[in-house]
Amino acid sequence: MVQLSKPSKELVARLMKKVDYQKQLKGVIMNAMAGTIERSIYSFQDACNFLYSSSLEELQAAGGAGSIRYIDFGVLQKWLREVFGDEELATAIGQEVATEAFYGKQLPLVKKLLMQRLNQCLELTQVTHS
Repeated sequence: MVQLSKPSKELVARLMKKVDYQKQLKGVIMNAMAGTIERSIYSFQDACNFLYSSSLEELQAAGGAGSIRYIDFGVLQKWLREVFGDEELATAIGQEVATEAFYGKQLPLVKKLLMQRLNQCLELTQVTHS
């Protein structure tokens, strides 16, 4: 797993703001029972929280009622680069995604990177506001 460098205060400020409608990211909730539902994502933190997949065990126990929350990782990389200017995170996601062929195996790798960056941002904002 890639260890991201500490983000600048400027990057943290950009990552912690909501974006305009024109810069939103689209995600999809896929559920066997409810079908596919598109969601608009307006912040980096919302993107971090959006990504989720029921485990195979959960899907089996739920009789197909589990869900997968999907974001195209190529689109996510572009969004992070162009909207927030986080080249390092976008590149790291590309590197992690290249190690696995299937979305279900890529998702936890990407989620860990996103959460790593989010935790860095939260730590810096807490220090700044203390």
